[in-house]
Amino acid sequence: MSDLPITHDQAGTEDGFEWEDAKSQNGVAFRIGRPTASQSQANPSAADSANPQEDPLPVEAQSVSVPVYWPTTPHQQWSEIQGDVRVGGLTDYALWPGGRLWWKWRLEVQNVSTRKYYFTDEDGDVYSLECINWGIHKLDYNSSKPNIVKVHWES
Repeated sequence: MSDLPITHDQAGTEDGFEWEDAKSQNGVAFRIGRPTASQSQANPSAADSANPQEDPLPVEAQSVSVPVYWPTTPHQQWSEIQGDVRVGGLTDYALWPGGRLWWKWRLEVQNVSTRKYYFTDEDGDVYSLECINWGIHKLDYNSSKPNIVKVHWES
C-alpha cells in the first residue's frame, strides 16, 4: 500500500503538535498532527542503550489490512483497540467532529509502534499517518462518511 498517491507538505506547529498538509488517495486534502519532540514518548528499545540488542534478521515486509468499525462520537471519547490492530501497534483511538479550521473530523490514535498506517473511511478514501514516535498522533479530514472501516500497515 506504500505506492498510494498520498502526498505531504509541512504546515506548522500548534498545541505541541507539528502539523503537515497531505492529500488522500482520492486527492482530498487532510492534515497530520505528530507530537513535537518535547511531547512525544521515546521508544524504550531505542532509548535503552545500556542493554544493546543484536539486530534482528531482515524480514520481508508483510502487508496487513484489518477491517474495523470505528464510528464517530459526538465528542472526544477514547476507545480501546482490540485484536489485530492492537497487535499492529495502535492501542486507543478517538474519532469525533473536533477538527480545526475547516476540517470536520479528527481521528486521534495512541501508538506504541513506529510505522506507517493507512485508515480507510466509509467513502473508500485512504489517509496515511506515519508514526515516527510513540504517543498520540492526529488526522484532521473532511468526509461525508467519516467512520473508519479499515486499518492497513506494513510490518
